[in-house]
Amino acid sequence: MSTATKRWLSKPEAADHIGISEKTLRRLTAPDKTGKRALNVYHPVPGRAVLDREELDAYILHCRADPDRPKVISNPTGRNGSQRDYSGGAKKKAAA
Repeated sequence: MSTATKRWLSKPEAADHIGISEKTLRRLTAPDKTGKRALNVYHPVPGRAVLDREELDAYILHCRADPDRPKVISNPTGRNGSQRDYSGGAKKKAAA
């Protein structure tokens, strides 16, 4: 096997990569009430679901940078026309 890092991961591989259970990964890939997902799932062929390692890494970095922000992230690669807003609305105002 090559030493190159795989870009596309199965759901079990993705859960292992970011250190969460498969149940938690299912929750992150399921649409919320507004239809947004915390993580995108791609289906290259029917019956096969994969996640992008770059998006998983971006999700982890996003969560570490600001743990109070909503956990829905934008698609960093810009594919599938699924850009998402994770601004969380208005910024908190500093006390004057």
